Amino acid sequence: MCNKQQKTHVHLPLQEKINIIKSLNNGSTKNKLREIAEQYHISPSVVSRLKKNSESLKDVENLSPKVLQKRKVKKPVHNADLEKVLIRWFNEKRAAGEPVSGPLICEKALVLNEQLNGSENFKASNGWLHAFKKRYGIRQLSMKGEKLSADVDAAISFAFYFQNLVEEEGCDLSLIFNADESGVYWKRLPEVTLAGANEDYDCPGWKLKKDRVTVLFCSNADGSFTLPLLVIGKSERPRCFNNNYTTSLPVTYTHQASAWMNAKIFFSWYKDQFIPLVQAMQVQTQKYGKVLLLLDNANCHPPKEILNNVNENFKVEFLPPNVTSLIQPMDQGVFAKAKTLYRKDLLRLLILKNDHIAVQDFMKSFNLRDCCCMLAKAFQSLTQENLQNAWNKLRGISRVMEKNSNDSDNSTTISQMHAMVNKIKGLEKVDRSEVKEWLSEDQHEPGWKQLSDCEIIEIVTGKNPQTIAKEKLHERKIFQSIEPNSISIPSSEDINTTVHILHNWCKQKNEYTLSDYRLFRKWENLTMKKSQEEVSKSSDANNSDIIPKL
Repeated sequence: MCNKQQKTHVHLPLQEKINIIKSLNNGSTKNKLREIAEQYHISPSVVSRLKKNSESLKDVENLSPKVLQKRKVKKPVHNADLEKVLIRWFNEKRAAGEPVSGPLICEKALVLNEQLNGSENFKASNGWLHAFKKRYGIRQLSMKGEKLSADVDAAISFAFYFQNLVEEEGCDLSLIFNADESGVYWKRLPEVTLAGANEDYDCPGWKLKKDRVTVLFCSNADGSFTLPLLVIGKSERPRCFNNNYTTSLPVTYTHQASAWMNAKIFFSWYKDQFIPLVQAMQVQTQKYGKVLLLLDNANCHPPKEILNNVNENFKVEFLPPNVTSLIQPMDQGVFAKAKTLYRKDLLRLLILKNDHIAVQDFMKSFNLRDCCCMLAKAFQSLTQENLQNAWNKLRGISRVMEKNSNDSDNSTTISQMHAMVNKIKGLEKVDRSEVKEWLSEDQHEPGWKQLSDCEIIEIVTGKNPQTIAKEKLHERKIFQSIEPNSISIPSSEDINTTVHILHNWCKQKNEYTLSDYRLFRKWENLTMKKSQEEVSKSSDANNSDIIPKL
């Protein structure tokens, strides 16, 4: 008689559960379900149950990869809303390149807890900080200039993931894109231009220009196709644009009150520009297949679930937090090179007209239409090799921490620009260091607005902080208005009767469970015991009155 082999119960880590759900979203057939079950050595019913309960695992994706690989069940945490708001705030600061220390996290946690009307007993202790950092993989980072707050480990892990994705699925590099936005100070000149060589620094009628636009750059991985730049200005329709500016401009222009990128503008660009233009490119090149768009996790980008629902042949993948400066292609010299070429053309134009017009007058006549045309020309001037090299770190061709070869901050570029600036009348004595600073001043301008505490709280909780504050004040007023003597406490017998009636009512409902039965029995026994104690005390008191005093 042969013994039946017992089935072993497999406890999957959270990371594998997330991977299973992602695989199921790519195909929901029964064959797909069976394939996944065989791959992870689990039964199809477990896979089906994971898909059914996928909503409960959405919150764990922000946890550290080490935690996801080690932990097998989702553990509830105290102050869940506080942690969601705090990690969102932390990622906002890190994305902007700002250093965040442990004491600053604790201090911010106390402030946010107050705004969220959280527990008064909450203390941002060292133990809480250690657990918070461990849950979300926050570690001590060194400050290294432009690489401030960059997560090297996460960048290397994603680079390996990307390389495996390209190799296993046989993705065509011409169908893999990256898009990212950056701010451009389009009217800015070196600060020395505030005054000519023979003038005082209080130059009349001239001040430092702070005009800024946001520009979205997008290219594929083999550098064979670039999309027209998306330029975001403040005005809906600037005066310098003619009637048919939508077709005559070499860029796509849109507007926002502060010239920031936001989710609405990005979604419109993705749906109405990116997808149609890439589809037209596919028809022209006869290269069909799934298109992959890589984005960073900036708050101006809509969730990938929304973007991935637009077209089944187009997939969006987000880079991990804090890796933009290390591996995001558009940030690997593309921004810097395009901005340098733009400024070089600006200087050429200024040199040509400098014999007839002063610097101040030229900059007044230089308009947004000129800016759009020159930005488009600068981006189109980038060679296919420039665009290909921007993907080298992500593709594993060069090391993650290796310095960009086409970085604008090199001595040759600065020397050339310095020589051009010195040809302009009145700017002959401009210092080389000032030219270097001018070239890099908007290199890390993100092009999107950081969310305030109130905006983060509203996104995470769905409640406006002012509403939370009003609710807290209202509760406090009600509590303070209640006098202890004004509360009438019912007798234990009355409470026992009420609990018994409520228990009988709940028994008639479909939601009634064994746990409910045990809870009600516990309260019935407790109230009955209290009632009997009250009767016993009352009886003893009456008997003591009857007993004669000696």
